[in-house]
Amino acid sequence: MSDLWLPNRRIVRPWWRVYEYPSVLGTDATFQTTSSGGPAPNAPITYGSLILDTEFTGAFPASTWSKDRGSPSGNMNGVSTDPNNVSMVTAQGSAAVQLQLSSGSVGSYISTISGDGGGGFMVNDGTYIEARCYFPGSSSAQGNLYNWGAFWLVVGASYSTYDEIDIVEILSGSATTNSHGPGGSNSGPISGTWGNGWHTYGCLKASPHAYIYWDNTLVHTHPVTNNALGAIYNVGNGQGSPLHTGASGALLSSYCRAWSGCHT
Repeated sequence: MSDLWLPNRRIVRPWWRVYEYPSVLGTDATFQTTSSGGPAPNAPITYGSLILDTEFTGAFPASTWSKDRGSPSGNMNGVSTDPNNVSMVTAQGSAAVQLQLSSGSVGSYISTISGDGGGGFMVNDGTYIEARCYFPGSSSAQGNLYNWGAFWLVVGASYSTYDEIDIVEILSGSATTNSHGPGGSNSGPISGTWGNGWHTYGCLKASPHAYIYWDNTLVHTHPVTNNALGAIYNVGNGQGSPLHTGASGALLSSYCRAWSGCHT
């Protein structure tokens, strides 16, 4: 399916506060379909209409996503960003967008946010957004994943109105989910094996809560305001994760989709 869209600063906080949720097996689930044949979320939620369907195949979907961080070479997560570090590939058995580090100081970034040159798609209350991603590592186990990669949502320039939901973020080599802004929360490493395999990572925004689902399982709940949030993927260097440059250390994503009219 073709790309479909129907119409500063990042704060890092300690992430080792652990919240208890059921164990997650960490296996890529079989996808459901809607009655009309379209894709359904890989999460146990009620959903409405598909409003974003970026299948990362063929040409880069520049009408929806930008490779620039505000402007070419803008900084994010300990590195400058280079659009040349974003490419469309076939890797790990799937067509995907690939985000890599070319060195320890130059990474990659793509965004739907209009201020970055993206198409302006934003996640509002009642929206569920999901990406299928591959995070490489020296093994699949927590603690061994490469780089400071993330799939996340953000808006706001001042802390009083700031909202950031890190749907999945690699910190100290482990897959975590975190939020920053009023009442922010941090998961610590999520139980399961998340490296060297395809998994789905999603967020249902229903203020005052943001529900995080990995592979069809609720893994965490964050506080969130009613701000609309833009979507971002990026790969940086830092936060204790082992550095690995080039394609073998790259974050891959085969799709990003969103649905309106969603609730638990």
